[in-house]
Amino acid sequence: MIRSSLLSILCLVAILGSVAASEARADQGIAVKVTLAQAPAKMVTAPPGQNASPGMTVFYLFRLLNTSLTKQSYRLSVVSSPSWKSYLPQNRAGRARPLAPGESVSILVAVSVPKKTAVGTTCSTTLTATTTRRPRLTDSDTVVTTVVSPSGLSLHMDVTRTARPGDVISYHVALRDETKGRQQVNVTAESVQGWPVRVMGVAVDGLTLASGKTAEFIIDVIVPKDAPASAVDALIVTAQAQGALTEQVQVASEITVQ
Repeated sequence: MIRSSLLSILCLVAILGSVAASEARADQGIAVKVTLAQAPAKMVTAPPGQNASPGMTVFYLFRLLNTSLTKQSYRLSVVSSPSWKSYLPQNRAGRARPLAPGESVSILVAVSVPKKTAVGTTCSTTLTATTTRRPRLTDSDTVVTTVVSPSGLSLHMDVTRTARPGDVISYHVALRDETKGRQQVNVTAESVQGWPVRVMGVAVDGLTLASGKTAEFIIDVIVPKDAPASAVDALIVTAQAQGALTEQVQVASEITVQ
């Protein structure tokens, strides 16, 4: 009888000790590590929108990024709403070159404004890229073109050139102003492939144009020595009057490496 009571007391003590230990562990709490996930990188990124006058063609450099962990090729499509002419000057077959993981490339998109479009009209142009490998990855982004009054500025230069690796291509560019009075105009030049470009004959703060006058200057594009045969680049030249966003005109020239 005494032995049985003693065993019962010992069991009760063991149970109470187990409960106390559990409560102590609960009081200590549990450390939880929280990791905030970053937003996934966009495969297609659009540039800022532009103003354009009726009859003008504007050029946009979209960015295409391989966000996957494998090498990818892409199908490209471009569409505008309303249905203005929009196309891929350097990717007419609707394909982009293969990209390694994390690699990106500029995609040139051209949008032509119909001649009789009313000032104030806007057009949304969307570039869509889809991987050719499964599982399919698709992304798109949109840029907006706004129609403004005719700029009065005009740019003229060769629209196509050929070159060899290491060549320096010189463009003779003519900029004419048909507006009234005098104005300062900024000139910028950009290579789609990122090849070196230099503008000569234009001051850092732009050039001064009088109504009916033409300014002439030189733009050089330096073709890299390791540029592969059949590589295609495009030079985009933009002239914009200072202090007047409506005063802008662009022209593009395609360069093919032989």
